[in-house]
Amino acid sequence: GQPFTGADPGDHTINQRGVVLPSPAVGAGAGKVALDAESLQFTADGHFYIGDEYTANVYYFDAQGQLQGVIVPPLAIRPQRDGKPAFGSLAAPQTGRRNNQGVEGMSLSPDGTRLFVALQSALIQDSAPGNAAGRINTRVLVYDVSTNPTPTQPVGHHVMILPAYAHDGKGKLDRTAAQSELRALDNERFLMLARDGNGLGKDGDDPIVYKSVLLVNVAQASNLADTEYETGTASVLADPADAILKTGIVPAQVKEVLNLLDRPQLARAGLDLDTGRGPHPGLLSEKWEAMDVLPALDPEHPNDVLLLIGNDNDFIARSCRMQSEHCDSAYDNDNRVLVYRLTLPQPLPVTPR
Repeated sequence: GQPFTGADPGDHTINQRGVVLPSPAVGAGAGKVALDAESLQFTADGHFYIGDEYTANVYYFDAQGQLQGVIVPPLAIRPQRDGKPAFGSLAAPQTGRRNNQGVEGMSLSPDGTRLFVALQSALIQDSAPGNAAGRINTRVLVYDVSTNPTPTQPVGHHVMILPAYAHDGKGKLDRTAAQSELRALDNERFLMLARDGNGLGKDGDDPIVYKSVLLVNVAQASNLADTEYETGTASVLADPADAILKTGIVPAQVKEVLNLLDRPQLARAGLDLDTGRGPHPGLLSEKWEAMDVLPALDPEHPNDVLLLIGNDNDFIARSCRMQSEHCDSAYDNDNRVLVYRLTLPQPLPVTPR
């Protein structure tokens, strides 16, 4: 019956429902549970899940918006510093989810039995320090929600390798294309949106290098559930100095389905990649962070879907008001939705390992 707050909690916590939760110690949010909502998934009965950045929790609500339960991630993923929760976004924890890199992608399988939860990029213990391209090995959790909407343990726990790119578009791979959303196709496959941080809304003229939709299949990936990589904070890396996985850890299969940077396709919508011109109405937005799949309803092409991809404009507009306060910017960064028609690849028979 109490509202959440979006305010950063710092290191302060409260205990509710037997769960340690973030809560600011002072200010307008004091005493409230802090929630940085990054992902949303409705169920068939109108209930919904929200994925959180601060905790990497998933919160489960009824159709009236009343909290019904919390999926707390395994120990490996909970942000901790000196053995205590470190939920704030301003300082990095020692282990667990990277600050500002929480549950960015989440999706139910079409039959409603599996909830896929993906971290935006690699956990702290799975990152190569000092290397912005060393955050590629992120974690994907799969929960069985067929009988309990808030299970305590995942049935699947996998490593997914994110793309790396060169920030200048031509040199050394020095950045990680963090994932911004996913949509499940069945109990083993999902579409994932991965991107760089360049485009309209980003200061400077760095080139737009990488924004793609990838098909991910966890069918033959190693399952880390109930191993030291889940119950403790063991790293999946062979050497902390690089981003290579340990021998025996098989990542999910990943392949590109759609490249958002196809210039002829963008031109059809009046969009371009010309960051050198500065902010202008046709420049492709920086933050593409929403995605959904609808059936194309074409009986002659039953595998065709409409893929909708939306952006986050960060409230950048020439005329902006928030709580009666001016928040005007020098240019408009419109909300947009890109719509594609795709023929989805069908799953291949699983080869026994």
